Amino acid sequence: MLERFETVTTKRVAKALDRLQSSGGIMVLSGPHGQGKSTAVQMAMLDRPQVRRSLVTPTGERCSPRGFYQDIGLSLGIACHHNFSAAQMAAEVARTVNKGGLLLALDNAEEMRAVHFSCVRYLADLVPGLVLVGSDALMHKLRRQEAVRTRVRLPIEAAAVTAEELQRFFGAEFSQSFLVQLHEESAGNWSAIWNSVDAARDSGQRTQDFGAEQAASLVEAFVVRAA
Repeated sequence: MLERFETVTTKRVAKALDRLQSSGGIMVLSGPHGQGKSTAVQMAMLDRPQVRRSLVTPTGERCSPRGFYQDIGLSLGIACHHNFSAAQMAAEVARTVNKGGLLLALDNAEEMRAVHFSCVRYLADLVPGLVLVGSDALMHKLRRQEAVRTRVRLPIEAAAVTAEELQRFFGAEFSQSFLVQLHEESAGNWSAIWNSVDAARDSGQRTQDFGAEQAASLVEAFVVRAA
């Protein structure tokens, strides 16, 4: 079960999603890997069941428009007929989204190619709003995709977790020295923080006994695994 963790980014996302429902267009949430972008969308989903997150990472065999819409359709539970064209698949996705009053968030959007951005632009005309979530590379790609860029109404850059946010959420469980060092070593990177906290919890030791040295060691271990 996802734990509630309110940060600057989660609050920005929640407000933007509410605005997106009334104004339409495309919302873009970008930032470095591990900065908590997907987590922020998941947090918003806890209070907004109409937000559906679709993990769409097109690969070589999914480079066609039909394959792109099919992946989204599968994430929405749509039965994909083999004889459907790309336009028919897009129409099925739009029908499901509109009928359910949903907002569709497409994750890993930095992996999209030019053909996929064309699909996003097409889909943006069929549904009330879209959310693109991706790394900083997504913004670089969007600069070359004018048709999509002109539909972006709500660009949001994910912010690092602050020391105050870290203390507020984990202060009752961990020592201040651990959290201060954890924030310094992780530079507020959500993935590094969460994985370090998870490792501390799984260690079998009392979490209040963890100090600065353990925080540095846990973050270093995460960085090595992620490299």
